[in-house]
Amino acid sequence: IISYKTLNKEVKIMKKMILGCLIGLFSMNLFANEINQPEGAFGLKLGEDFKNLKVVKNIELTNGSILYQVIPPNPMGDKFQTYMVSITPKTKKVNFIRADKDYEGYGNRDECRKDKDEMLLLLENKYGKFQLLPGLNINENKSKEINDTTILANCNMMGETFSLYYISDKYNKISDKEKNDLIIEKTNSDML
Repeated sequence: IISYKTLNKEVKIMKKMILGCLIGLFSMNLFANEINQPEGAFGLKLGEDFKNLKVVKNIELTNGSILYQVIPPNPMGDKFQTYMVSITPKTKKVNFIRADKDYEGYGNRDECRKDKDEMLLLLENKYGKFQLLPGLNINENKSKEINDTTILANCNMMGETFSLYYISDKYNKISDKEKNDLIIEKTNSDML
């Protein structure tokens, strides 16, 4: 027969062991997420200084923002033809990385989907399951949010371009703030 005191001691030891196991599992999960946190792709890093990049050309968009076509340190052979970044307007940090593969003409959905699915296989092996995008999604485009980074694999509607995006929420917020700061700096508000 076990005494109450001995039983109470064993229960306390068991509680400590269970708590230790739970803390260990939680720590391993945090560590695993930290290991798989994407910093960027193709040798380009989100948050990297723009001055470190090899720029091929500037592409001005209709909204006034600029994409920069770059030569990445680690291109993926024939998987992509064009690599682009967007940067924060004042601090000049990369907030968005995009790689494109273009197909001849229109109606190449099958080829685009095949390339997208192969890329998703690699990405899901590294980062876990991706989710289908909501809404009209005839090409079954998918994305995954990992901490403050979103990865998006996308075939456009007609299948003439496959794009892979790495988007930093942190640097997009900084970019939005810097855009607003620039508007305020350029505008004389004395008349208001």
